[in-house]
Amino acid sequence: MKTLRQRVIRAGGWAVTGFVTSQVIRLGGNLILTRLLFPEAFGLMAIVYVLMTGLVLFSDLGISQAIIQNRRGEDPDFLNTAWTVQIVRGIFIWLLALGFASALPLAVSLNWVASGTVYANPLLPWIWGVFSLTALIQGFESTKIALAQRKLQIKAITQIELFSQMAALVVMVVWASLYHSIWALVGGAFVSATVRCVMGHIWLPGEINKFRWDSDSAKEILHFGKWIFLLSIIGFLVNSGDRIVLGGFLDPVQMGLYSVAFLLSNAFAELFTSMLSRIVFPAVSEVVRERPENLAKVYHHLQMIADLCLFGAAGFLFVVGEGVVQLLYDQRYHAAGPMLTVLALGLIAGRYTLVYQFCLAMGSMRYLFAAAMVRLVALYAGIPLGFSLAGIEGAVMAIVVSQFTGWPVAVYFKAQHGLIDWKRELIGLPMFGLAAVVGWGFLQALH
Repeated sequence: MKTLRQRVIRAGGWAVTGFVTSQVIRLGGNLILTRLLFPEAFGLMAIVYVLMTGLVLFSDLGISQAIIQNRRGEDPDFLNTAWTVQIVRGIFIWLLALGFASALPLAVSLNWVASGTVYANPLLPWIWGVFSLTALIQGFESTKIALAQRKLQIKAITQIELFSQMAALVVMVVWASLYHSIWALVGGAFVSATVRCVMGHIWLPGEINKFRWDSDSAKEILHFGKWIFLLSIIGFLVNSGDRIVLGGFLDPVQMGLYSVAFLLSNAFAELFTSMLSRIVFPAVSEVVRERPENLAKVYHHLQMIADLCLFGAAGFLFVVGEGVVQLLYDQRYHAAGPMLTVLALGLIAGRYTLVYQFCLAMGSMRYLFAAAMVRLVALYAGIPLGFSLAGIEGAVMAIVVSQFTGWPVAVYFKAQHGLIDWKRELIGLPMFGLAAVVGWGFLQALH
């Protein structure tokens, strides 16, 4: 446990450093690009990202997770079989995206899509079709990336991601400066995927992947993947459902404003999710494999850290949200401020995401499925209802409320595995209040 703790701390340090650096680059790039491009560009790209993410997750077999969790995760036959499956899947996603993009104008002509919405924009099919090449590139990514994550070797992964992000940003800024075109954003995504793929093969130590098909390995990957497949579909519909549904109600400008609010509110949530997938999941999987008697102790320690961070971030952002938008963006984007204030409360809902990582590491997939289904129903019923009652403000509130609806399932899982300690459940509330006071002081200092 001491050795694992040391590796977790070291990996966590690199993960946090990399994430903070990435967010600084991302925010700086966003501030530059919002001055070179118009809100419509970001609204269109938000939908393209959602649509591509949907295709990726609708075909997800959990290849990386299988490498991290499986006892044979370091076997060359297992790794090369996983790489072969991954390439076939990448080709499938690319072709499927081209087909959907080609069919979108027909859907518009048949009035299946409301005119004036993001989906009816004539540029969308072209952007989506070109952007789909990134899925083909990602199919050829080295399994050495997942293997490094299994071993908690986060330093090299962080270096790859930061370099690919910087390369993409340079391309986007230069392109947007010269042509002021949305294609700058598409070109940046293409460069990022290419650099990450190439560096994964040449930067990380280990054997180069080869085409291989081992029947036993394939069976293990596909057996694990069938649950990941279902969960990824539902997870996409839940995690991207806000933009999917809002795209049918909002015009490109409103969608661009929501994208800015989502970007800012989601920054900390992404850090938390990144830490869970990169650090917590590999570490907990190792505990499950080798020291299951320590699970409760590990859970309580991690949950306390998560609560302090999430409640603190929510309290601070809830108070400073509008001020931050007014400080960072010009007047065209100020309407994103109230949205950000409401979305900040959704960070609190993320506290039980930690529980879901334990479910995954322990193979208790039914709990993940139940929680995701509850959230799915709440989100897709809530957004139209909220929009009909209070416009975009009501829809944003419905999005936040839906994020809490999976909590009962998480509590039940904790009760079944002896992980409940009611005294620890309320530890985040004082942190929320303290962070709100700090946020108020921050605003006063700005004025």
